[in-house]
Amino acid sequence: FLYEEVGKIKNYLVKNKKKYDTNMSLKIEKVLEKISNYKTKKIDKSLIFEVLRIQSLVGELESNGN
Repeated sequence: FLYEEVGKIKNYLVKNKKKYDTNMSLKIEKVLEKISNYKTKKIDKSLIFEVLRIQSLVGELESNGN
């Protein structure tokens, strides 16, 4: 389930990063790099907490983007 959610987050960020200014796009790119590294990380509390924080970020982007 966790990796499904990470996939959804990644898809949203990839599709929408061009909507934002250069500074925000660079930050989104850093988040995407972090997400790409999840494949090699063991699922633990810190990973889950990080995914929740990124979910919150995506929620804010969706709210402000529409």
